Parts: sequence; C-alpha cells; structure tokens
Amino acid sequence: MGNAEDKYEKMLPFMDAASKELGKLLTEALSNLGDPHLVRARVDSRRIKTLASLKRKAGEHSWTVENALDKAIDLVGFRVVCNNLQDVERAASVLASSLKTKGIPVTIQDLIKNPTRTGYRASHLRIRFSVEIAGEKRTIGCEVQIRSLLQHAWAELSRADVYTKETELAPSLVRSMERLAQQIHVADQIANDIREEIARPHEGKPPKDGSDLTGSSIAFLYQQAFGAQPPDYVIQSALNEFKGTPVRADGLALILKDSDFLRKLGSHYEGSFGWEPTTEQIFRWAVYAAAHGINSALQLVAEEGLADREEIDSAFIGEVESELPQTWQDLVERIEHTEKDDDPQHDILRWAETYGALGECAICATKIVHTDSLTEVLVEHYGLEGDEADEAAEDIEHALFDSGVETGDLQDRSLCFYHGDVMRRDD
Repeated sequence: MGNAEDKYEKMLPFMDAASKELGKLLTEALSNLGDPHLVRARVDSRRIKTLASLKRKAGEHSWTVENALDKAIDLVGFRVVCNNLQDVERAASVLASSLKTKGIPVTIQDLIKNPTRTGYRASHLRIRFSVEIAGEKRTIGCEVQIRSLLQHAWAELSRADVYTKETELAPSLVRSMERLAQQIHVADQIANDIREEIARPHEGKPPKDGSDLTGSSIAFLYQQAFGAQPPDYVIQSALNEFKGTPVRADGLALILKDSDFLRKLGSHYEGSFGWEPTTEQIFRWAVYAAAHGINSALQLVAEEGLADREEIDSAFIGEVESELPQTWQDLVERIEHTEKDDDPQHDILRWAETYGALGECAICATKIVHTDSLTEVLVEHYGLEGDEADEAAEDIEHALFDSGVETGDLQDRSLCFYHGDVMRRDD
C-alpha cells in the first residue's frame, strides 16, 4: 500500500466517527425546526469522500493527499432535503445555531442568493468537527448541503446526466442548464408563496369576557403572550384540536399571563426531550391547560417530550443496527480480528452508548462498557434462542472483554478496573 493509501486508511476511522456522531447531532437538531406539518426536513444521505475523489481534489488544488486530508472541507458530506426554500433557510439557521452552542465551528455558504454557473441553489454548512479515538484527536472537514425538494431533483439530474468534473461543458449546454435551473427556482418561489400564505401572521382583536375561543381572540392572546403575530396554521390547528372543549378566552388569557407556568411547560419538555420547545408548542399546551387543567397539560408535555425523544432515538438505533454485521459470528470476527487501522473499541463504545450499556467511572469519568447488558441486547438483536443464544452470549462477551475497552471493576460497576483496585488496596 502506498503512502497516500496509508494516510487515507489511517484517517478513515476518524471520518467514519465524524459521520456517525455529527449525523446524530443533525438529526436531533432538525427535530427542533417547528410544526412538523409545515416545516419538514430530513437527512437524506451521507458519504465519506473516497480516496479517488480525494486525489482529484488534491490535484485541483496542487495539494498532497496529506494536505487534502487536513484542508478539504468535505471529507464527510451530508445532504438535507427540505420541502421548500423557507424550510432550507430555517434548517440552515437551526443546524448552525445548534452546532455553535456545542462549540462546533460552522460557516454558512448561501448558494441560493449566489447560485453556481449551472444554476445550482442550496445552503451549505461547513463544519470543523473534532473526533477523538484512543486518545488521538483529529479535526474533520464536514459539509452539509441543504436543498429544497425541487433543487435536490435538479442537482441529482445534472450530476447524473450532464455534469462531471472531468468534462468541460459546452456553452450551449450551460445556458440550457441555467434556464432549467431558473424555472425550477421559480417553482420553488411559488411553493414558498403558498407556504407563506398558509403561515401568514394573523392579527387579532381583544376577546370579550366569557367568550369562546375564536381565530381573532387566539391571535390576540398569542401576540400578547409572545410578542409576535401567530401564523395562521397555529390558529386553525388550535380551533380544530380543541373544538367542542370548554375553553374560554379569558381562561386562556390567565394561563398565558402565568409566566411561571409557561416556563414549567418548557422545562418539562426539555427535561423529557432535551431541546427547548417552540412558542407554537407552548401555546398549544397552554390551550390544552385551559381545556383540561394544568396538571393534565404538564403530563401531556412530558409524554410528548418522551415520544419525540423516542422517535429520534429509534431512528438513531435503526441506523446503528443497519451497520452491525449480518450474523453474530461476523460480529465476533469483527471484534477479534481487525485489519490495520480498524478501531473496534470505537464501534463497541458506539454500540454501548446506543443500547444504554455505557457508563463512566465515578472517579476519573473513563467510559465503561457494561458487557453483560450489551451482550444481552446484541443476542436479542440477532434473534437467538436456546443453546445458540448461550453460545453467542459467551463468545460475544469474551470478545468484548478481550477487545481492550474498559469493562469496569467486577465488584463495583461504578468504577473503572484501576480505581476499583485502588479502592480495595486502600481498604
């Protein structure tokens, strides 16, 4: 294997870790976009740059492969697809803000206002993502491409049918692509206009004492509470969901004036889900409280937070499970017989975290893999029973013990092996 191949293979585990860890952060952040009936975005795909692609980029910039591994902004790439342009802008803002709050450097490249020569439009996030494996740290250049559905279709068409890096496009073809891209952009803008009409702010009027909820009174009370006019869909959603319930405008007004209760709604949701709720969610829960009582509303908030958390976790677990070897024998082989630069310890820690089998030492905070718990989940994953389940459990647990991961003290699961031994000697 040549020098370039060696350097690429050594970096590959770090790129793989960045793909998985950053992918989870992106999925979690996208869940905070807003009303799922109107604001939709998903992580459509991800990829790690191949060695051949890296060599091409190195050649374009007169870099060595080692330089390219340090300087390339897209060693790991993600594609996020949104319903329309408004969602693209909001997704870019939410993702960038979420990552920055975690201390992850992010810059935004706006290709909607400044499209490429062929008319490609999107928002790109450029991220410097730090990864640590076995005490070694690397920073990986990552790029997130955020597109509308129409622009995504156009980008796939142009990439697959008419555009490659190796081919210089004829001027007539470039002009045709620009015209088609402009038509797609017009369609995107029309879709955006429809969205804005649905979500347009609604100006309300003060309700009369004792009156039932109306669209006008909802708009007025929302603006009083949150300092902004509500989108029309918020009003219609509230009217439809709470139709026939005994909600009076003055009762809702009292609840919305209770800042302590509104904060409690937010903290209950954040405690269950891990993210702050939107004002639209808080308003809906306030209406629910007016209809069914404060305690019922707090219970609903906690339940919805858990449901949202479970949805995110389920998607992540599904992704991890799709990466597991096909059979338990292959799993043991993967742990025990590694190729150069493989990092089974990183995989084991990821599995343990995903399945709730990861703890840490109470003294030094070293990550501890609870092999019995992880083995039990893995045996269940492969659908094993009887003697085969017993055989698999024994082989998997032995492989985990021999892999070099910290499995903790046998007598005190809250301590790593070292500090468990130290504590016994001190006694």
